[in-house]
Amino acid sequence: MEAALIAFATTAATLSVTVVLALLEFRRRRREAVQARREQIVGRVLDTLERATRAASRAPIVGWWAPNELEYALLLPRLLAELPEQDNAVATWVARRIQHLQAATSRREQVAIGADVAAKVVQWGR
Repeated sequence: MEAALIAFATTAATLSVTVVLALLEFRRRRREAVQARREQIVGRVLDTLERATRAASRAPIVGWWAPNELEYALLLPRLLAELPEQDNAVATWVARRIQHLQAATSRREQVAIGADVAAKVVQWGR
């Protein structure tokens, strides 16, 4: 009888450890996936801001062929679609800053706002 009880206890302990390790691994993979997605979103925002800021820093005539408004218009829906619901405040903030960026009167102001958005998005991503 003792041997059966010891075997049962050993099996129960082994099963418990296996289940706990599986849960911990699941949570670790989930955290990594969330972090990878966040890094991808940050990269996309930075790429868009970089293209638009570079276009804004060129001569005014070149701006006719590089419409920044289109870059921003394409960025925002994608950002809202990819962000988890608890991070909607980030998308709302980026949308507001992009409205300020589009309303900027000088190219220097556009570049400053673009750099600020990029810095804050990187900070959020970390």
